[in-house]
Amino acid sequence: MNSAGIGYGKLLLFGEHSAVYGYPALGTSLPISTRLFLSGTGTKGAEPVPELVRPPLRAAWREIQAALESRGVPAMEERENLDYLSSVPMGSGFGSSAAACVALARLISPAECDTATLWWAANCGERVFHGTPSGIDTGLALGGGLFLIEFGGDRIPVRTAVSSAELYLVAGTVARERSTKELVAGLAELRRRDPTRVQSALDRLGAITQDAAQFLRRKRASTIGSLADEAQSLLRSLELSSDTLEEVLTLAKKAGASGAKLSGAGGGGAFYAIAPDMETAMRIAARLEEHPACRTIPPFNLSKLVRDKAEKETTGAALEGINELYRG
Repeated sequence: MNSAGIGYGKLLLFGEHSAVYGYPALGTSLPISTRLFLSGTGTKGAEPVPELVRPPLRAAWREIQAALESRGVPAMEERENLDYLSSVPMGSGFGSSAAACVALARLISPAECDTATLWWAANCGERVFHGTPSGIDTGLALGGGLFLIEFGGDRIPVRTAVSSAELYLVAGTVARERSTKELVAGLAELRRRDPTRVQSALDRLGAITQDAAQFLRRKRASTIGSLADEAQSLLRSLELSSDTLEEVLTLAKKAGASGAKLSGAGGGGAFYAIAPDMETAMRIAARLEEHPACRTIPPFNLSKLVRDKAEKETTGAALEGINELYRG
């Protein structure tokens, strides 16, 4: 077995909510991660898993262990204590629970366990946190950069790696005003009351996802900003944004972003802005950090992240502000 496991933060670029209705999603792992260690390994900077997180993490361990063993994969028996080292803030929309479940699946499974089994087992653990997870978050938390995630007859979708054009992203988060459950239920109710308009918006969101994947594959990044803006307009029309998030996206555009949108369920949470180069991305991030409700992670080049397969993480003081935002 392993003495450590790692799972990555995630950012959904396109396809939120429309994926619930059968369309693909396009997302990436992030250069932030959660690492879990067996207690006593002496890893520098690691500390015991917070008391608040221990009960659901132990329940997730049992689910993951059962899932692995049901497929004939030997799994480590539950241990009393684990240490962790994480730059994925909880409650931010960056997939902290998915990162933890992937890290746990890697920790307790054999080193040679295949990716599909790890994904399935981690998603079983994710049920503890989110009831009926789609598999998108855990699929991105496995790492490896940019993926198109499509749904078929199986419970776990299929992910296809997408080579990316040079695309500079500023990812950040604002406090959520509504839960994922409330947002999904609200959209379902809106769809019941106004089926034609909502279905038209979902259809277009699905088409935007596929267009974005094709443009990135063809190294045509210049169109992605306008697609992000269009998708955000549609998501806003579906009552999935928030006033604070709209303020932050407007700030990003004024600072030089070619496009910006929410990422994930909405109602606040994660978002991203697209910049033409790293200098502009740094300027956007600095401007957004001035907003009292907003925190960002260091800007990154999506193309480089895909090439590096997300094996290098961003850690340190730059991320501490996000954790402070959600500790309160």
